[in-house]
Amino acid sequence: ATSRVIVFDHLDAFADHLNGKITRAQKRLAKHLGAWATVEQQDHDIALWYRFEAAGARCSAGARRIVKGGDPTKEKAACQELAAAYQAASDAWENLKAKHPARAKALKAWRTYENSRYFRWHDSGDIFDPRYLAMILQVADRTPKVNHWLPTQERAMVANSLKARPMPPNIAVRISSPKLDQHIRQ
Repeated sequence: ATSRVIVFDHLDAFADHLNGKITRAQKRLAKHLGAWATVEQQDHDIALWYRFEAAGARCSAGARRIVKGGDPTKEKAACQELAAAYQAASDAWENLKAKHPARAKALKAWRTYENSRYFRWHDSGDIFDPRYLAMILQVADRTPKVNHWLPTQERAMVANSLKARPMPPNIAVRISSPKLDQHIRQ
């Protein structure tokens, strides 16, 4: 009986952590929302941030070498284009931070809030026991403002769980493909 109490204390603590994270992020965002005079300004800043992030994600090794000060003539034309796109996005982001620091802080608060709204279970590993899946679902029940994502290979365990109870509306259980580019028809 003692171990069961400890498990439920841990479930409460974890749910409280996720709920607290989103509550703190909401408060911080509310504090900074006034930095945007219009919705268009907010949309512009968010789009600018996504362009910056996307340009960084697209950078190849050659483009990163150029961005870090390497010789562009030693890299392929495609790398030069990626580096130029990243540099333009980076300059726009730095310009926003320099000219409108309050808007940059508001954008950071918005990003923190957006990140707090989502939780992915398992970076690696999987559901190892039906009781573990039940605990995950209990955490999802206790964190209604958080969207949970649970990738898994445990088809039978998920199917059996669905027979016992419905999934909370804020959890997306995705059955992973067993092999790269080989998808299972359901």
